[in-house]
Formats: sequence, structure tokens, C-alpha cells
Amino acid sequence: MRDGMAASKPGASASNGVIGWVPVAIAASLFAYFLQFLGPVSQGEVIRLVWNWVPSLDIALSFTVDGLSLTFALLISGIGTAVMLYSNSYLAGHPQYDRFALYLTSFMLAMLGLVLADNLIALFVFWELTTITSYLLIGFNNEEAKSRRSALQALLLTGPGQWCCWQALFYWALLLAPLRYPRFWRKATRSASILGMWGS
Repeated sequence: MRDGMAASKPGASASNGVIGWVPVAIAASLFAYFLQFLGPVSQGEVIRLVWNWVPSLDIALSFTVDGLSLTFALLISGIGTAVMLYSNSYLAGHPQYDRFALYLTSFMLAMLGLVLADNLIALFVFWELTTITSYLLIGFNNEEAKSRRSALQALLLTGPGQWCCWQALFYWALLLAPLRYPRFWRKATRSASILGMWGS
């Protein structure tokens, strides 16, 4: 994919214009946004961000910012900023850079959603989004058969494993009822303790 992209690069004087800096601004803004949580989280505070989706059914899009999730969020947005800067320079003037930037930004956002998700449904959705966006990124240079084949191989390798994993996870969640992590893990721990007593 790199060779195909490099061959399409028109020259050092080319530029992607505003569209080249939009992904950089998004990634850098997210990094700065997550930095503000360093103080509270370092003091042991756990921050929950909630957007009510279907209030009548008690369905909400929620994210949890604690020490672990904040570490990954800063890594993803920080490294994402560097990758956006590099790709904007390396693919300067590429005729389809706007499509590449969309895929790359979507992949970064999906990863952020994955590490910050507060419930199993959101985790499932963002995990699948990382699969889809990585497929699109790998097959970005879709004029070459090698890129298309590599993208399909990646999709076929990750798909069945995810399906089996999530079938087991959702079956476990249905048995334990709650989908939010704190209640889910409390019940899971309690059930594991009971099973341990039965087995002893």
C-alpha cells in the first residue's frame, strides 16, 4: 500500500489544503480535552460522561474516564496527532487524501470509544467500528489487488473470533442482567465466588 501511495504523490510542493489539517486539529483537540482529566483522575476520581439516547428505555451512551482508560485515551489521541501530521506531509497532494483522512480519523475515534465505553453494548459497537475502519484503511489503495486481498484477509481473520467472543460475553451479560461495567463485574465476581464454593 505504501508503494502505491508513494507513486501517486505528486511532489513536495503539493498540499492537501484545509482538509489536511482538519484531522490534525481533531486529534490535538481531543488530546487537550483529555489532559484536563489528569488532575481529578490522579486524585482517584472516576468521571462518567453520559448522553441520554432513549431516556424512556433508560438507554444512554456513556463513557468512563479512570486511570486506565485515560492513559489509553491520551496515547490514542497523542499518537493520533503525530500520525495525522505525518500522513498529511507524506500524502501531500494525494488525490484521495480526504478519503484516507476520514478513515484514519474514524479509526482513532472508534479506538477512543472502545477504551472509554462504560457498557457492553457500546464496547461491542466501537469494537466493530475498529474492525470496519481498519478494513477500509488497509484496503485504501483499492486499485491494487494486493491491498484488496490484505483488507479481506484482515476482515476474515478478526470477524469469526469477534463473533464467538461476543456471543459468549452477551450470553454471560444476559445471565447477570446489568450491562454497565461496575454492576456487571460486581455480579460476575459474586457469581465466580459462588461457583468457586461449589467446586471446593
